[in-house]
Amino acid sequence: MASKRKRIKLFIDRTLSGNTGMQLFILLSIMVALFALSFLLLSITGNSWKTYCDDKGISKFFFPLYLLIDSNAFSNLYTNTEIDISVPTAIVACIVYILGIIVFTGMIISTLTNIIERRVEQYRQGHILYLTAGHYVIMGYDDIVPSIITSILNIHPDTDILLLTALDARIAHERLQRSLTDEQMEHLFINYGQRTSTASYKDIHLEDAIEIFVAGQHDRDDHDARNVKCINSISKYFQTLGERTFPKRITCVFESLDTYKAFQTTKIFTDIAALGIEFMPYNVHVEWARQILLKRTYQLGSDTSQSYPYPTLYGDSAPQSLTTADTKRVHIVFVGTSNAAVATAIEAAHILHFTNFGDDGTGIRTRITFIELNADKEMAMFITSHRNLFDIQPYYYMDMSDSNTEYAEHEPTRYSDTYSSHSFLDTEFEFIKGDIFNKNIQRMLDKWSASGKEYLSIFLATANQKTNFTMGMNMPDKVYENNVPIFIRIDNADAMVTNLRLIANKDFPYHHSADGETKTLHRKGRYANIYPFGMTDTAFLCDEELLMRAKIINYLYETDFPEKSVLCAMSRQSIVKDAEKRWLQLAVSLRWSNMYSAASIAVKLDILKALRNELDASTEQLTEQEVEKLAIVEHNRWNMEKLLMGYRKAMPYEDKYPLSNPSPLSKEDARDNKDNHFIHCDIRPYKELDNVRRYDKKICSYIPWIIDMARL
Repeated sequence: MASKRKRIKLFIDRTLSGNTGMQLFILLSIMVALFALSFLLLSITGNSWKTYCDDKGISKFFFPLYLLIDSNAFSNLYTNTEIDISVPTAIVACIVYILGIIVFTGMIISTLTNIIERRVEQYRQGHILYLTAGHYVIMGYDDIVPSIITSILNIHPDTDILLLTALDARIAHERLQRSLTDEQMEHLFINYGQRTSTASYKDIHLEDAIEIFVAGQHDRDDHDARNVKCINSISKYFQTLGERTFPKRITCVFESLDTYKAFQTTKIFTDIAALGIEFMPYNVHVEWARQILLKRTYQLGSDTSQSYPYPTLYGDSAPQSLTTADTKRVHIVFVGTSNAAVATAIEAAHILHFTNFGDDGTGIRTRITFIELNADKEMAMFITSHRNLFDIQPYYYMDMSDSNTEYAEHEPTRYSDTYSSHSFLDTEFEFIKGDIFNKNIQRMLDKWSASGKEYLSIFLATANQKTNFTMGMNMPDKVYENNVPIFIRIDNADAMVTNLRLIANKDFPYHHSADGETKTLHRKGRYANIYPFGMTDTAFLCDEELLMRAKIINYLYETDFPEKSVLCAMSRQSIVKDAEKRWLQLAVSLRWSNMYSAASIAVKLDILKALRNELDASTEQLTEQEVEKLAIVEHNRWNMEKLLMGYRKAMPYEDKYPLSNPSPLSKEDARDNKDNHFIHCDIRPYKELDNVRRYDKKICSYIPWIIDMARL
């Protein structure tokens, strides 16, 4: 019996806590039952109430309702002196009147109040759905979400954005208010739901969204795995809907660099492409690296009205370091081996390639240095992750953990014994073990900054923001005096570093005495060259122009570089449409090469400035000499790209070139090795290439056309 009573209570509780319609239905049912009961009780008390109804012109059928809802009804009946109301009728009328006060006055008000409160609570908890089509969807809440919202609204200011999150919607709303303006918040709708559950997809009309961003939650250990599961769930859900138009793009955030890198050599999510959806992996640290190296500007928080410049890592606006005559090297120093440091280093290795390294594998190499207390362990991990690169390229290593150790120029600790000792890559790595606060490492930075032999830049990129800031404020004096760019990784948008730079970025008098005479010079303040980077809440930067350049580059390769006269005769719309179609059919892993090639255009334009000795590199027709120099740069870049993506150089017995293999492989066999085993015969000095070097020349000669076609 007790169990049955509990089941009845459970039924009642579930019904009462159900939706608004159920609550109104229960209230209406009680009102109908009460009306019927009142009519029955009055009917058995006699006819005096009917006489009263006739006298007052009240319908006998609605008299019980009159007693229930009119607060003066009983008073009118009781004080009536013309009609004798029987005692039973008065008692019943009194009972009905009291029930009316309880039900019609109390329950209706409380029910309506409850409905309003419930509606408000559902809104605050994100259970009310508004958007049906033409909106953007962000799945999962993370620190990167404000920058995604800002990026979308910068391009489409009148669009609506739906945030699907398992986080309490009130908490998400409060966090977003700290980063977004009131106007931006008006375009945002927060709904509760699990991003990996298809049950939420239909409610938010995921299939009718313009674009989807899978953000996840970066502080979870399974962040990347859950995001991959989310993509799989979306794919399966869309496949059940049959043939129709789906969102144009899914951007998926990956926290781990290893996961992000896996997409470079893995064919994955081809079912997404089959649906006509473009899949874009995204990593915060990689995109910040591109922001520094390519866009060279940054913003603070949601304030897009003001952009601040980044310097190049290789000189001024017309850097002569990019010509063959200069002997200064580009030297990038990373303090720490955090994800931000490693990602920026890898992107620099992909993008920064110059003409002062020749076609035969000799010349001035860009050096990338890591300073880390556990550099030996971090070095082993880094080399293992990029073993194909270090099978070719020597590296530098020095243990300076002992404060008595003096830094000196040194030779690589080893050459590769897999191939010849001749390294043909134009970028080299160095690992120094020691604490950045070690006095000898401080002296080493002092020496580098004052040497005049290199273009030095320093990235303070440990995982600890406080440590980075402390280092940035206390670098050796010559680092500041020689205007070395210092990049300080911080967690969230903070105007402190920027304000310090703006204050110091003026010419202040500097006095010194020489030969008995006091001289006054003017130079910038101590902190004139410090820059923040890595801020999570301003991390998402939608570079559609770079993406379009990559698509156009892929189009040129797949169509075997049509004559420019033929291309000029075609409409831009038709070319872009064809390029978009080919891009969708391209495996995710094969898009990287085009993206890196597109990214390198910014540096190539700076090279043209140097070659032409101009402040602005116009995109007019390139000369044969310019094309040849840029082609060498392009192949040096391509070598590094393929090795970092996991390809390896062919062993002599796997080679298609007679120079290495007396019985060279056929082109078909070499292609099979490349596609299935990531063995590439063209990873070699430019001078040793066969006719494939024409592709390097072609892509460089088409740079003006690529820029023009990709301009948004």
